Amino acid sequence: MKLLLALSCVIVFWNVENFFDPTADSDNPSELSFTPSGSGRWSRSRYRTKARAIAKLVLALADSAGTPPDLVGLCEVENARCLRELVSGTALRKYGYRYIHYDSPDPRGIDCALLYRSSTTGATPSLGRLLASRSIPLRDSTGVIIPTRALLLAEFDSLSVIICHLPSKRGGSASASRRRTLALRTLSQLCDSLSHAPTSKPYIGISHSSAGPEASFVPIPTEGKRILVMGDFNDTRTSASDSIMSPLRELSPEPSSPLHTWREIPSAPGTIKFEGVWEQIDRAFISKPSATLHIIALPILTTPDKKFGGTKPLRTYQGPRYLGGVSDHYPIMVILSPSQ
Repeated sequence: MKLLLALSCVIVFWNVENFFDPTADSDNPSELSFTPSGSGRWSRSRYRTKARAIAKLVLALADSAGTPPDLVGLCEVENARCLRELVSGTALRKYGYRYIHYDSPDPRGIDCALLYRSSTTGATPSLGRLLASRSIPLRDSTGVIIPTRALLLAEFDSLSVIICHLPSKRGGSASASRRRTLALRTLSQLCDSLSHAPTSKPYIGISHSSAGPEASFVPIPTEGKRILVMGDFNDTRTSASDSIMSPLRELSPEPSSPLHTWREIPSAPGTIKFEGVWEQIDRAFISKPSATLHIIALPILTTPDKKFGGTKPLRTYQGPRYLGGVSDHYPIMVILSPSQ
């Protein structure tokens, strides 16, 4: 199994639920609650505990699978400072991860981000060089940017990857529904433009990241590259989302996969548990086959569900009470077979 994974590309996505820097540098109410004087008493010690726990997931996968993930997509990250400290101030520093992050117009101040392994040659194992990256905000019919999380696109030699955190359907309002549909259509249009792009094109992306200036303007070969979309879709699978995201194929957990019976990486029926019911709202779509998806329910991410029975993800807070976990979401992992 370890040999199989070592020959493949391992990509993780995780909603890390309010990964806020405890330093207050704006008057955003969400940010202020995650400060030492805020309602959550969010101290630097608690922040570092959370950063180390995120790193532990990567270390556990590296130990069990025989290789650390090539890419780690994240959402609900406040700023680049969190990512810089994550890759350089935890045990992740030994793997040479760099990060891509853009400030988005989300009113809570949370963004998508991507960690990628970078060797001394600047290449990522199994994927090659990072060619460019950019943030893609959602816009209404008049071109005005909608205040929600932007999409994050990163292009490597052999893969285009999009990390997303779609608007919530909370409340079931018509406005929330329109935003979700717009986000799905923006995703679909982006994937369509990537799949039909010429073999080489000029590309501009101003990166607020550790990617460096080499990622800002380069010719990108796109023909034949796989496209992978991973993220928190804030909804389970629906016929509407399937239709909009076509022709990309959604990956589903495979119970018959050897990874699911491998004791070192246990799985779960979903990525979140809401009122005792498991749901998979963290999802992945791919343009070409030869990929598998796995829900990662490691013991370090899990706690007993005293109210409904069984287990559930161990989150950082339950209301105002500090629990010391990372997130109410389990991570998902996609294993891409070598390109044919």
